[in-house]
Formats: sequence, structure tokens, C-alpha cells
Amino acid sequence: MGSLGKYTKRKIILNFMAINETEFREVISALRDQNDYDKAKSIELSRAYGCDVPISDNSRLRNVIFDLLHKQFPPTDFCKIHCFCWDIDFGRATSSVDAIGDLWEQLNADLKKSTS
Repeated sequence: MGSLGKYTKRKIILNFMAINETEFREVISALRDQNDYDKAKSIELSRAYGCDVPISDNSRLRNVIFDLLHKQFPPTDFCKIHCFCWDIDFGRATSSVDAIGDLWEQLNADLKKSTS
């Protein structure tokens, strides 16, 4: 491997670390489910205690997960993954039947454009 350039070595490492579509779906679904759980728990505890109970702060874990996803799908001036999760409520604000699958396809198309 000594004769490989930096780019080639990096590409090999990234290919080794790459997640597939099934894993991507699992990650996005887990983020969605955790977010939904945290919101519901906050509402439930707020009713029980008669005051606002904030949503659990999982930002450190979410940020690490997003950093890992960004290694495969680096955002340019706009992060489609963040937008998907927070702005369009994990795809629920769209009419798509398979919003996570659509996001996967968009990210891969963007990746192909950026490497060609």
C-alpha cells in the first residue's frame, strides 16, 4: 500500500466505513423514534408535574451521529440530512411514501455529482 497516494488511501478507508442503505434507514429511523419518544415523554412528565419538563438533551449523541453521516455525505452549503430531520420532521412534512429512501437517493446523487 506504500505506493498509493493520499487520495486513494482515503478513498479505501471511506469505502470501508461507508454505510449501506439499510443501515442508513436504521440510523434515520432511530433518530426519528428517539426524537418522538423524547417529545412524548416531555409532554407526559409535564402533565404529571403540572409544569413544563424540557425534552431530554441528546444533542451530543445526535451530533456524533450526524458527523458520521457527514463523512459519507458531506454537506456543502446546505445539509439535506439536518433539513430532513428537523425542518421536514423526518420526511413527515412531505407527500413521499418513502421519504428516507428518497433522501438516500438524493444524497447519493449529490455524491456522484461532486465526485465526477
